[in-house]
Amino acid sequence: MVATSRNIDEKYKNYHTALTELIDYLDYGNTGAYFAQPTQGMQNAMGEAFAQYALSSEKLYRDIITDNADDYRFAQWQLAVIALVVVLILLVAWYGIRRMLLTPLAKIIAHIREIASGNLANTLTIDGRSEMGDLAQSVSHMQRSLTDTVTHVREGSDAIYAGTREIAAGNTDLSSRTEQQASALEETAASMEQLTATVKQNADNARQASQLAQSASDTAQHGGKVVDGVVKTMHEIADSSKKIADIISVIDGIAFQTNILALNAAVEAARAG
Repeated sequence: MVATSRNIDEKYKNYHTALTELIDYLDYGNTGAYFAQPTQGMQNAMGEAFAQYALSSEKLYRDIITDNADDYRFAQWQLAVIALVVVLILLVAWYGIRRMLLTPLAKIIAHIREIASGNLANTLTIDGRSEMGDLAQSVSHMQRSLTDTVTHVREGSDAIYAGTREIAAGNTDLSSRTEQQASALEETAASMEQLTATVKQNADNARQASQLAQSASDTAQHGGKVVDGVVKTMHEIADSSKKIADIISVIDGIAFQTNILALNAAVEAARAG
């Protein structure tokens, strides 16, 4: 194709030079040289060169079309192969991602949901030393920590329950003892009241005796030493009566304090019950 291009270029230059000379011959009136110039031969040579160029161009065009068609088909095959390789790579990548990431992650999520629902008995096992394996180990460690915490809380609750039962039993026993003490204090108070009544009765008797003695002393002053002795004896009885009255006051105070203690014991028994 290059040689054909050079040939037509050379023929064109020769033909152009010949035409220029013909014009010069006409300008100068040199008709002999004008008709002797082989211009037609040069024109024919340029036509043949152009025809060869056209044939070469058409052949080159057809070759290019054929080559382009072959290249297009080859490119299609290349694209098909590349697409197939890409699909295979995607399938392999999907399988790898599913096996190494999605499936273990689904197991871990399901296990975490079981832990959240309160099931701490199941175990999580994921093989491999990947990030999913590390995550599974962390979840298992968290599960063990939760199990230990729940166990400690349960043991503490059992201990609290046992202590509560012991305290309740102690309160019941304390209430029973308090009731017994209250009953005993009530009996003591009743006995003290009876003793107080007896002492008061004795005091009354002593007062009556003192009055009788005083009356006898008044009527028997003229009785001499015997009457004086009787009067002295009556005075001693009167002093004893005063002492008995003091004792009665002390007993009244004791009875009052006893009643207060009985009332406090009854209140404590009601609180404990």
